[in-house]
Amino acid sequence: MRWSRRSFIQSALSAAALALWPRGLRAQPAGRSRVVVVRDGRAWTGRGWTDTDLDAGRVEAMIARALRELVGLDDEIEALRILLPDLVDARVAIKVNCVNRALPTHPRFTDALAALITRAGAQASQLLVYDRSDHELARCGYALGQGERMRVVGCDHAGYGYEQEIALGEAALRLGRIATEADHLLSAPVLKQHEMAGVTLSLKNHFGSIDHPELLHGRDRQCSPGIAELNACEALRSRSRLALVDALFGSFASGLAGEPDFAPMAVIASVDPVAADAVGQALINARREEQGLGPVDAVHLRDAQAAGLGCCDLERIERIEIELAPVEEQRGETGCGPTGRPGAAGLVALLAPAALRARRSRKSFGIRSRLE
Repeated sequence: MRWSRRSFIQSALSAAALALWPRGLRAQPAGRSRVVVVRDGRAWTGRGWTDTDLDAGRVEAMIARALRELVGLDDEIEALRILLPDLVDARVAIKVNCVNRALPTHPRFTDALAALITRAGAQASQLLVYDRSDHELARCGYALGQGERMRVVGCDHAGYGYEQEIALGEAALRLGRIATEADHLLSAPVLKQHEMAGVTLSLKNHFGSIDHPELLHGRDRQCSPGIAELNACEALRSRSRLALVDALFGSFASGLAGEPDFAPMAVIASVDPVAADAVGQALINARREEQGLGPVDAVHLRDAQAAGLGCCDLERIERIEIELAPVEEQRGETGCGPTGRPGAAGLVALLAPAALRARRSRKSFGIRSRLE
């Protein structure tokens, strides 16, 4: 099924409404991007590291709280209507990451987000959750096709595919029609360290929105400057509204295809994808430091900042941290990975990163923390 194109006037009105945010609400400090981190240890219900070990209600409450704090309202539905204008008629696309079946954007996370968006007025038939292939989505637990809250399809699904050509450096690529025909585009990656790019978060997530991502590995195979160039293309940049990182389980050392090796039990939200990724990288590096590992340094974050896509300088990010319940140091007897076997760091205590457990304000990073 092909979505019909919306009018230029409708798109212009939506862009104008978004441009007004957050005027009249809680304004961000001058020169700062706002990133909200919400943690809740109660969202983890079992000993394993899979989607079924997450409490769906707690996850939805975390996302809702992140949206409220991000916009500065007491109602997450109204916050979504500010972030995603004209939802009743809008086409909304959520880009998840399912390249790693052991650590995908969790279906319960995505379903919770979809539930909030439909309650805010979006039509389930107009809310698409996508990645590059039907196969990868299905093997990660997503039910393909039209559901109660959303439609789940891969870019390779019949009737969708790739259409708009873009030239990035020497690479000629095509963008998936799901992304280019959306009115609102959300990036919902999972928190992962990456062997080449340093981290794979909101920005690199869109490698799944193109037909040949391997052509963008680029400079020293660091995916630079390809990641920034892709996100800077008008088709993605003009539609991108929100970065919402699934940091419930993550990887700080096991890489793109490894099993989860820590459990921050966090949600990271921002309208600035570069800032969201910078905070995600800081979370990963805090855990790496605890384990005696050197930091990762994603070159593409600086590329993206230079391209005007957002802010990666932690000194210029207003970081709001909410802890709804403490994340326990250890879960279960062994900390089994998603297969039931000990994961890469399965026998290591599962600590929330020290940087996220701070109870006091650290002015150098604009962090405001509180326990509730």
